[in-house]
Amino acid sequence: MTLEPLSCPERETILIVEDELALNDLIAFHLQGRGYQILTAFNGEEALKHIQHKPDLIILDILIPEPDGWEICRAVRSSQDEEIQKTPILILSALGDEENRVQGLQLGADDYLTKPFAVQELLLRVERLLQNKRDYQRLRSGISFLTIKQEERNLHVRDLIHDLKNSFLAFQGLTEILGRKKLNPQNREEIQNAVRESRQSVEKLLAQLWSVSKENCLNQTESDSNNLREVIENIITRYQPLASEKGVLLSCQIFSCPTAPVSGQLQRLGRAIENIVDNALKYTGKGGQVLIQVARGNSKEKETSGILDANEEFRITVSDTGIGFHRDRLDEVLEGLELPSTSLQSFGHGLSFAKRVIEEAGGEILIESEPEKGTKVTIIFSLEQTSQSLLPE
Repeated sequence: MTLEPLSCPERETILIVEDELALNDLIAFHLQGRGYQILTAFNGEEALKHIQHKPDLIILDILIPEPDGWEICRAVRSSQDEEIQKTPILILSALGDEENRVQGLQLGADDYLTKPFAVQELLLRVERLLQNKRDYQRLRSGISFLTIKQEERNLHVRDLIHDLKNSFLAFQGLTEILGRKKLNPQNREEIQNAVRESRQSVEKLLAQLWSVSKENCLNQTESDSNNLREVIENIITRYQPLASEKGVLLSCQIFSCPTAPVSGQLQRLGRAIENIVDNALKYTGKGGQVLIQVARGNSKEKETSGILDANEEFRITVSDTGIGFHRDRLDEVLEGLELPSTSLQSFGHGLSFAKRVIEEAGGEILIESEPEKGTKVTIIFSLEQTSQSLLPE
């Protein structure tokens, strides 16, 4: 009987622990012919040293100079290193009676082959053990992937609930303003438009929350807007009445604006900007100002051209004259922690969410803040690997 060579693309490593030189060489020769890398040991001490290199499988003789094969088996299975502890062990021994075979399996050996043996049988058993290990590793990778996805999904749900709360509070504030009788027709129409925008925002967030509950990918949700300018203008429209009610000047300067700064991520980018604007308005008092600016890099010369360089960056800046916070609290804010000051209790989550969304899209977020002077949040994006054009001013 002849065996067809099996492919071994990962070049798995097999440790042969056998004190008979000729037999050690014979096994190594056939395994190398199958594409495996080989380590050899002729006693227990050498075996323990090679095991630290984490071979993919161990072929282990029992009757070797101390420590013997039984002790090697115990050492592997009691290792503190999980990768070593899970290493498949194939015992290859002249001790073929039932008692020894049972003892080997009780100590954790995965297979037991007695001498004399057929080389073809040894090779098949080796391949079976390694295939089992590959399947186990794929299963673990799959479980890890699903665990990460579940954690991401939980974060999405938390973010959606936070945004839903903000949108609902904005909607509630607008309806209260609308209920007043002192509004002139023009102001009433503006607020009615803002109420409509806020209601639509709540409806979209509820739809996304429902989508996530059905385990659909949030990133696949499409936005009604297809450019950043429209997203920012919608945010301004939604928050302008609340800003006016607080006596805060909310304004926007768009020097240049790509149509789609992050392919497939525009909706989440819009939510990130909205969180930043919401924080700015929340902590800016009467007579203060919140300013949104969008521009390309730092080059004024480039802003006058209509061509975007492949690696060019653009910046979205939201600055306010609000209460600000100490620099030593920045890490707490970005981690989304509840800050001890009651006036800043919900400051962190919005900026934490914005930071995560921006960084997932390959961007960067910079935050500068000073107590009683305000906060400046800058989002920086590279235009690399995106195809975009400037909208007319």
